Amino acid sequence: MESKFIYEILDYSNEDIYYPMGVFDSLELAIKAVKGLGSKTNPKSWYEVDDYEKISIHKRELNIWNEGGVEVWSIERSFNYELDKWVKHKLTQKETQ
Repeated sequence: MESKFIYEILDYSNEDIYYPMGVFDSLELAIKAVKGLGSKTNPKSWYEVDDYEKISIHKRELNIWNEGGVEVWSIERSFNYELDKWVKHKLTQKETQ
């Protein structure tokens, strides 16, 4: 039996809680959705935390909805006040499907 996976976008900008932002059937579609959020002057995060945000994508196997899945991609950005824009400071991709 072939395993089926989904990819969930999560907003981890708040240390105390995460916010689900969407579910996709491929990693490529999930990454495209994250890249389409925000801009250099606006955050991608749904939860604005001062000058930092982290958006990640977790891979989950269908019918096994436990734990938090496995983080396969994330982007962390901070707001640079001198440049007056959001600046990417870490992009992580842990697997390619």
